[in-house]
Amino acid sequence: MKGVTKVHHILILLAALLILRPSVFAQSCQKIYNDNRQSVVSIYVQKTTKSTGAVVELNGTGFIVSEDGYVLTANHVVAQGSSEDEVKVWGSLGSLYETKLQMRVVEQIPNRDIALLQFLNTTTRYKPVIMANPSTVEEGRKLCSIGFSARLSLDYHVNDGTLSARSGQQNNWWTTQMPSNYGESGAPVFDVDTEGAVAIKHGGYDDQNIGQNVNFLIPMNLARSLLLDFNIIVPTNAVQTPPPSTPSFPLRFTQDDNFGSFHMTTRLIISSTGRVDAITETNNHIALKGNCGKVAVWLLDKNGNVLTAQGDQRFCVSGKGVFWAKLIPVRTDTWSFTVSPGVLKQVANVSIFQTEDDTNPSSVTSENIEAVKQRLKSTINAQ
Repeated sequence: MKGVTKVHHILILLAALLILRPSVFAQSCQKIYNDNRQSVVSIYVQKTTKSTGAVVELNGTGFIVSEDGYVLTANHVVAQGSSEDEVKVWGSLGSLYETKLQMRVVEQIPNRDIALLQFLNTTTRYKPVIMANPSTVEEGRKLCSIGFSARLSLDYHVNDGTLSARSGQQNNWWTTQMPSNYGESGAPVFDVDTEGAVAIKHGGYDDQNIGQNVNFLIPMNLARSLLLDFNIIVPTNAVQTPPPSTPSFPLRFTQDDNFGSFHMTTRLIISSTGRVDAITETNNHIALKGNCGKVAVWLLDKNGNVLTAQGDQRFCVSGKGVFWAKLIPVRTDTWSFTVSPGVLKQVANVSIFQTEDDTNPSSVTSENIEAVKQRLKSTINAQ
C-alpha cells in the first residue's frame, strides 16, 4: 500500500481440534492476577515544557512482551507533544512502589495509540505475558485487565468486564463496560478463557454526555506488525491435552489484519471431505481505490511442517463502497482448494498470511518458520 509502512502479518492458529484442559479459574481473574505480577509495569513519565521548562508528571501501565524487556503500552501515555522538548520514562515491575527502572521509547503508532518501550537494562531476563488470539474473542466474553493508578493510590489491581463490541470508534478498537481509571491506560487485557492477553486498554470518554460506561480496548492484532518488525516472539498458551483421534468438522479459522487504513479479513472453513473454502473481505472505501492486498494459506502438521501452501491470492479494491449501504464497505471474494485425505488427517495448525501488494505473503514465513516450530515443540513437550 502506498503511503503506509510495509508490515508482515502472521497468525499461527492452533486448530480447533485441540482442547484446553478445564481450569478451576476458568471464570475468574484470580489466576491471571497471580501469574502476571512480574509482567505488568507501572509506567512513570516526565514531560518537559519547551517554553517554561516546567515538568509534567504522568502515569500509565504497560506489559512485558519479550524476555529482552520490551513493553507495550498506550501511545498517549508517552507521546511527545509539540510544546514538549523532552520525555523521560521509567517503569516499576509489579508495584507502584518498586524501584523505578529507566526505559526508552522504541517505536510508536499514534493512529492506533500503541507504543513499544524497552527497559535500558537488557542484561536482565524479563517475564513476558502470554498472548492469546484476539480473533477468537467474541462479544460477551469475560475479560480482565491488570494495572495501576497512582492518582487513586491503587497499586497492582484487577478490573473485569465483558467485550461489548468488536468495533466502536476508530481504528477497529473494541468497546467494553470494564472500568478504566487514570493510570490504567496501556494495561493488558486478558481473555479469561485462555488466560492470554488479547488487548491493550485505551480509556474512555471524559465527557459523560458523549458516552457513559463506554471504554475502548486496542486488540492485539493491531500491534502484531510492530512486534514482528522488532523480531519479538511472544509465547502462546500451551495446549495441555493431545488432540482427539477424530476431529470435529468443519474446522474454522479467521485472520483479521489492518495495514493503516487498509483492512483485510480471511475466514477458512475446512470440511471433512478435504475442501477448504476461504472468504476474504477487503476494505473498499473510495479513498483506497486501486489499492491491493494479498493472502495465502498454509496447512501445517503438529510439528509445524508445511503440508500444503495455497493462495497468493491478490485482491484490489474499486473504491465503489458506500458507507450508507454498509458501515464498513468491503469487497468480498470467495476461493477454495481441496486437500487429499492423507493431508487432511495430518492438519493440526493453519497459518493465514495477509500482506500489502508489494510483498509475497508466502515469503514472510521463511523469516519465522523456525520460531513457529520451536513454539509447537514446546506445546508438544508440555502435554
